[in-house]
Amino acid sequence: MGYMGERRKSQRTVVSEPVIIVWDRGNAVGEVRDVSPDGMYIALPYVGDVTGTELVVQILPAHPREAAELPGVVRWSDARGMGIELKNGSRGVAAIEGLIAARRPS
Repeated sequence: MGYMGERRKSQRTVVSEPVIIVWDRGNAVGEVRDVSPDGMYIALPYVGDVTGTELVVQILPAHPREAAELPGVVRWSDARGMGIELKNGSRGVAAIEGLIAARRPS
C-alpha cells in the first residue's frame, strides 16, 4: 500500500500524541504523527493489510486537553503505519482542532 497524500481533502498538521487503536484485532498502541479534520496518520508496528477496517482511535493528549474517541476507517496501511479517514459527524472534531491549535505559532 502506498502513501495517499494526493487524495487529502484538507492540509494536515504535524503532531505527536499517543493513541490506542480499538478494533476487531484487539487494542494496539500507536502515535498520531499528522492530523486534519478529515483524517490522520498513525505510526505503529506493521499489522498487515487492514484497509477498510473500521476502528476507534483513542487520543490520549497531554494535560490539560481531554481524551477523545474518534471512529474511523483505515484507508491505507504499510510497514510504518496507516492512514485513517475519520467518519463524518465525529464528536471528536474539537479534539482534532485542539491538536492542530496546539501546533500553530502563537
